[in-house]
Amino acid sequence: MVVPLEIDSAMQAPGAICRIDSQVTDEGGDFYMVGTRRSPEVTLKDAIATCEPHLALVAGSDDVSYSGVGFHESGGVDGDWSGRIVLCPGITDGEELRLAAARSGAAAIVLREAAELRASSTPAVLRLSSHGDWAEIAAALRAIADPAGQSYVAAAPVGDLFAAANALAARAGGAVGFVDPTGRVLGYSTLSDQPLDPERKRITLSLREDRDPSEDVQQIAVVNASRALIFPPEGESFGRVARAVRGGGELLGTVWVVLPSEAAGPRIAELLDTVEPVLAQHFRRARNEAEKIDDRRRDVMAGLLDPSTAAVTSARQGYPPRVDIVVERFAIDFATAPDESRSRALRRLLNVVLSSASTWFAHSRTSIVDDGVTSVVAESDAARIRAHAEFVASADPSVRAGLGGAATTPAGIARSAREAELALGYLLTAPADGAVARFDDIRDRVALAQVGTFLADLPLAVADHAERLSDFDLRHATELTLTTFEYLQAGQSIAAASAKLHLHQNTVRNRLTRVREELGIDLDDPDTRLWLWLRLATRERVSEGSRPRALHAQDGRP
Repeated sequence: MVVPLEIDSAMQAPGAICRIDSQVTDEGGDFYMVGTRRSPEVTLKDAIATCEPHLALVAGSDDVSYSGVGFHESGGVDGDWSGRIVLCPGITDGEELRLAAARSGAAAIVLREAAELRASSTPAVLRLSSHGDWAEIAAALRAIADPAGQSYVAAAPVGDLFAAANALAARAGGAVGFVDPTGRVLGYSTLSDQPLDPERKRITLSLREDRDPSEDVQQIAVVNASRALIFPPEGESFGRVARAVRGGGELLGTVWVVLPSEAAGPRIAELLDTVEPVLAQHFRRARNEAEKIDDRRRDVMAGLLDPSTAAVTSARQGYPPRVDIVVERFAIDFATAPDESRSRALRRLLNVVLSSASTWFAHSRTSIVDDGVTSVVAESDAARIRAHAEFVASADPSVRAGLGGAATTPAGIARSAREAELALGYLLTAPADGAVARFDDIRDRVALAQVGTFLADLPLAVADHAERLSDFDLRHATELTLTTFEYLQAGQSIAAASAKLHLHQNTVRNRLTRVREELGIDLDDPDTRLWLWLRLATRERVSEGSRPRALHAQDGRP
């Protein structure tokens, strides 16, 4: 929506900005804010806050404004340092340099080593951490001093990517999205009157790009470019301006701005190039904070799953008493998953489970555990828990979910977790049984699978009747294994077995005769039948279901 706004001549001067309460524009596409004022002075405190943890105050005051950045050249004071932050790589005599900087009116000096400095108040002395990069810090400090960067310092706490996106969107005039190198949406703007095309709406809601960045032409172009790129509209998709965000030579992500008009493209591209160093600080801080949050989630999950600490941890996390606690365990079946990195797929699954569990349940804690995602939910309604797991699985056909039994006390959470893991493991080896399973519903099948693993490891299983049947089927392309299993499963009923196999009863009789005569297996011996049934019933499942089948065999074969 276009809202007329009278701007005085001072506000139109270069470097003048205004604080945004509501967005307005003129025909030229420039955006201003209600409650206009001149650019605020940027202080050393702003610089330190933006560049933490790589920049710290060690002497003097941080309540000092600065207007530029320069490098100290060996050989003495080079030019006018008035109002500047002076970066001094390789300098060891900080006190002598500080005196020279004070005479030149410098706002501050930055040293790698800042020991044995006098308690003088001017200029301030900042220390660059051992991991800080001189060029990166210089770019960030310059960007902060630029009017475009000043709007970030005033409007967006460092690391708050949603606030940063709103600040950038207000200045650019188009919706903004931040994306990490794996395609995950890290933050996006929420200002009104900034439309999104259907594709961007879908991506914003799912918090991930539709395509893997390594295969997306635009993403590849942006990552390989050293400046912002302008992409014109295509069909229903709006035009966009994008830029890679880097720090210390590392790709931290990309920023995308929807074009409000084609004429605005060059202006937005210049804006992104200007604020990119500040964005790098936002991305890096957000990543560090996300890693801390992940660590806290893992610590909480470890406390919940440990019987010795579960009671204390659940109480601290606000789990209500007298409400069942159930563990949900999610994983991706990479045999059926799309071709993408495991880390990206796992992070995507975590986001889905996190966001949905917090909506479905009053109390839940979710974290990545090993190669899957575990959620501990407080809910007595088993049907609701299953419905949530099915909701998560419905978003991706490669997701499997195992549900543990209900724990009536915190000490039982560990048991529920073991059951959820067993149910999940069963589904990953038996995809025909669906995407979601409660351990209580498949307890017997899980037990049989474990028995089968035990039996297969016994020396007695080598070259036994079950293996001989399978070998015979593979050599002769027959179906004797399946026929024998269904016969035993039906309680030695020819009629029931033939109905199950959709075969004539005489075909089943002929196959069983071959089993007896050609393989010498006595199907009338109770012990032989029991052993053979156990071996066949617990055999590793194939994609078509739980029935044992010989490879390449087809119904109707002898």
